[in-house]
Formats: sequence, C-alpha cells, structure tokens
Amino acid sequence: MDVPLLATSDMRPLPEGGVAAELDAAATGAASADWAAAARALETLRRGFVHHKEAAATALCVGVGVLGVEGASRAPRADRPPSSCRPAAIPAIVASVASLRSALTRAGLAAAGDAALVFPSLPDRGEAASLLLLPCLLARAASNDKRFVVQAAATALAAVAAAAQPAPVGAALAAAAADKSVRTATAAAVALTELLAEAACDDVLRGEAAATAAAAASTLAAAAAPAARAAGRALLAALAPDKENAAPVVAKKRAASAAAGGVRAAVLAARAAAEDDAAKPRPSPARPALA
Repeated sequence: MDVPLLATSDMRPLPEGGVAAELDAAATGAASADWAAAARALETLRRGFVHHKEAAATALCVGVGVLGVEGASRAPRADRPPSSCRPAAIPAIVASVASLRSALTRAGLAAAGDAALVFPSLPDRGEAASLLLLPCLLARAASNDKRFVVQAAATALAAVAAAAQPAPVGAALAAAAADKSVRTATAAAVALTELLAEAACDDVLRGEAAATAAAAASTLAAAAAPAARAAGRALLAALAPDKENAAPVVAKKRAASAAAGGVRAAVLAARAAAEDDAAKPRPSPARPALA
C-alpha cells in the first residue's frame, strides 16, 4: 500500500470542532504496528502542527512530563486529568524515523520538521522535544540510507535545531560533532553551522560547548573524507569572530544562511560522490604469469 507524502505547504486544516479528538487519535495511531496506519496518523499530526499550533502543542507530551500550551501545568501525566493530556507524539515520531521501512521513515522525518513549527508555543520552546528528536535525526542524516532519506533527515534536523532553544541544542550538536563516527560528526557539524547562521554564536555555544565545537571542527577539517573536511572548514568559518562591521547585521545573517545552505549541499554532494566511487567495480588484480 502506498501512502503519499505531502509537502508542508499542501497540509490542509483539520475539521473544526474535532481537532482535539483527531490529534488524540493520531498521537496514538502514529505508534501503530501497521506502517500505513502510522503514516496516515503522522500526516494528521502534521496538519495539526501546521494549522492548529495551540491544540497541537498539547500533543507533544514528552516522557512522563507534559509540555502543554503556554501557561499550562507541567506536572507528571499521572497527576493530570485525562482530558488535559494527550498521548505522547514525539516518541512515536522518533520510532517512525528509526523505522526500517523508508516510507514510514520519510513520514516521520516530515513530522519531526513540522513539529518544530509548534516549539514557540511550548513553555520550554521545544527544548525537551528537540533533545529527544536530535539523536534519531542525526543517526538518519549520518546513515548509509537512501539519499532522499539522508537529505530529508538533514532538512528536519536543521528545522528542529533552528526552532528550539539555541543553547541546549548547540551543546548537543557540539558534542555530536566530536563523535568518533565521522559521519555523525559531519552531520552534526553541518547542522551546527546552519544554526550559527541563524543565531548569535554566544547564544548557541556557551562555556565548554564552544571549545568542544572548535576542537571538533579542527578535527573534521583535517579528516580524510571530503565531506568531513568540507563540514569542518565551514564550521571553523562560522565560529570565527566577525571582524567586518560595515555590512548591516541582517545582510550578514542572510549571507551566512545562504552559505550554510551551500555547505549542506556540498557535504551531501561529497558524500554522494564518495558512495558512487565506492560502488564502482574494481578490476581484479592481475594474476602472475606461470613460469
């Protein structure tokens, strides 16, 4: 069964009067063992994230704590009336992203990216939700999966990082950029570079996180893999202090954002080239002539 994946711009509002019930059912259905049912539930959640942010905010229950709408209690779920707490949507999205079925993975990645639209409506501005999403998004962005999955993961990762509280996300990405896995470190460095293009460095990297990011960038810049070198050099440039004060701040940010987008494209292209080269058949070694 094929479940089409719609773009965010194609999401339609949910029927008026039944939004809460639809989101309740979708948050439960997104964890269904039936992948097609889970994909349809994720689409319903996405419609809520796009068009019904206040109602959708209470669908983002994380663990035993509740991230409700602005001003709502954050008491444990067991201490709250059933009518005021919806099932946890973020864990279901995480499970979908980790699915072995690429169609469900893509649906989960799209839901993760659209969930970021709701972060400003949450009391913690999506800090808890983003820290749950980042590991699975990084894993997909660094995986050997199909290229369209890797690209979708990088896009969702950038959306989640940009929408959440910058300091916790910056610290998490800096730590991931120092990961022993070169691919994980590369994906994290690209996401951190994109985040630094949108927010001030002091807001994103504080204390040890700044030193960790700088060390990770230097290591990647000297790596053997072209994609890692490109990511490391871009992160080093993003971390460098801005000595030119002539250009307006807005213009600088726009230029930095465009450059960061180019970094992601360059890294993905370098990865694709390396994968294509690895997939090429190698000639068998010549056998020595018999005497």
